[in-house]
Amino acid sequence: MRSSELIEQLKSRNIRKALTIYISTALTTIGIVKLFMEVYGLPAVIFPILLSTLTCGVGSAFLVGWYHGAHGTQKIQKREIALHSLFLLAAGFLVVTAVERSHQPRIGSLREGKSIAVLPFKNMSDNKEDEYFSDGMTEDILTQISKIGDLRVISRTSVMKYKDTQQSIRAIGEELGVAAILEGSVRRVGNRIRIVGQLIDAQTDEHLWAETYDREMKDVFAIQSDVAQRISAALKAQLQPEEKHLIEKKATESLDAYAYYLRGRDHYYRLTKDDNERAVEFFKKATVLDARYALAFTGLADAYAQRVQRYGYPAQWADSSIALSTHAIELDPDLAEAYKSLGLAYYQREWYKSAIEQYRKALSLNPNYASAYANMGELMLWTGHQDEAIRLVRKAIALSPSRASFYSMLGNAYAELEMDSSALYWFGKAIELQPSLTQLYVGLGELYIAQDNITKAREVLRSALARDPDVPILLTTAGNVELYDKKYDAAGAFFRKAYDNLDDKTEALTQLAFTLVKTGKGREAEQLLDQAQAEAQRDIAALSEEGTRRYELACIWAIRNRPAEAMRWLREAVQLGSRSYRLTAHDPLLENLRRLPEFAQLMDDLHREKITLMERVMEGEQ
Repeated sequence: MRSSELIEQLKSRNIRKALTIYISTALTTIGIVKLFMEVYGLPAVIFPILLSTLTCGVGSAFLVGWYHGAHGTQKIQKREIALHSLFLLAAGFLVVTAVERSHQPRIGSLREGKSIAVLPFKNMSDNKEDEYFSDGMTEDILTQISKIGDLRVISRTSVMKYKDTQQSIRAIGEELGVAAILEGSVRRVGNRIRIVGQLIDAQTDEHLWAETYDREMKDVFAIQSDVAQRISAALKAQLQPEEKHLIEKKATESLDAYAYYLRGRDHYYRLTKDDNERAVEFFKKATVLDARYALAFTGLADAYAQRVQRYGYPAQWADSSIALSTHAIELDPDLAEAYKSLGLAYYQREWYKSAIEQYRKALSLNPNYASAYANMGELMLWTGHQDEAIRLVRKAIALSPSRASFYSMLGNAYAELEMDSSALYWFGKAIELQPSLTQLYVGLGELYIAQDNITKAREVLRSALARDPDVPILLTTAGNVELYDKKYDAAGAFFRKAYDNLDDKTEALTQLAFTLVKTGKGREAEQLLDQAQAEAQRDIAALSEEGTRRYELACIWAIRNRPAEAMRWLREAVQLGSRSYRLTAHDPLLENLRRLPEFAQLMDDLHREKITLMERVMEGEQ
């Protein structure tokens, strides 16, 4: 059909009239809906749904005019129905996309006027071993700035990747979502130090402030304080009197102790067992030179806590961490780092309420403490407060946008609330940032198990185990996949291998015992259940404040078909935070409880609570 003929057809079929009527009606509808949304506070997702539907409707309006706009009556043709169906499918796709996007919180995506990242300072010293000193200076200046509540300050973890970068200031600012960048250099010669700092507008490259400090080493803390206050003024941030007091507080009078502390921190951040031991040595030397150096005691406390968390040391090291953190707080009650390290040690001892209290104190002293937000968010998740967990972890990500583990926590929280599209989005972001991180595949695998997508769960876990075949948490999750698929021999093989690699064998013991029951090995199963029960009761007697051990006891008594005891422990577990409705309702280990009315009632209560929390999260993200 020639263009002239096409134009004639369009005119004869009144296409322009049909489109004009449709578009004017659509615009009127949009206006009315927007008015109702503003007046009655309707959910924000309504607008993109309406816009998607009406946009696709333009095509259908054209088809109506084309097939039925001419004079006389035209029959509905098969081709017309097919084309209308395509537009309907397109509208459905756009609506689903709009709903999913509405559930994905936007974190740190926009530049804020009072936000800053401190790039690693360049080491200009002749001695390249002074690298630890320039990195330490970067972190100390960042820490001082972080105490200003009116600023959003990106964490050390997210800025260290820009060390020696060739990226432009504008590109870095865009990636981190900040308005300003502080960069500089450090040169140390003998007992003198030269620090150059410049604050740059990340969008225009304009210099907002610059200064060169050429002083004696004894003035290093005064320089850090001055830089923080100058930046506060340059960014027009409100500096409260108590914040000014914290910034001007001197950590130690001993420069040698400070140097040992920086060396200890440098090794601590390398996250290897040998470096952790070196960090302990340096922190100890710092405390010997200055017995009132609270930060050095805090560094030592953190190193001991990491022995338990990362390197497989006995839990007693957490007690040493508690003692050191408490001593640091006695020396300096205003030290946020000490409250954070105490919170971490309490967390390792499973004293969750006490840990949360310490994290709150740390954040009151340093409102930009990303790890404190994340750790407290994880505790909120484990105690059944998923809405609060999401709020806290979102703050952590805004301050530390490069930490894959934070995105994984967010994925776990959304999965607990059955907001699966958001959970998959955040797990995807985490894997994109750090594809080698084991815990990401555990959370993703558990999500697929909860969805009853066994094929996908098996694929995720087998892929992870191909890289890390002996990691206990991967083995137990892979065992759970087979357990839910009723492949008891395969599940038992995973649980037995996990048991051989675990320090805390309670969970693997209970699950392994269940597979033995299912494969006719009741006597061996009873022995394992006795052992698991003894270990769980021992942990509960040690004042554990979380629900996992109680949930284990519920599973043990359920396997033994003792429903009264099982329900008692399950109620306690739920009360302390084990509130994953979907996994609990379908847990194979609890199959002997499902016929009980009280179990059904408990699941109904959990489901209602989940709906309430989901609604709170959705309201907070609008």
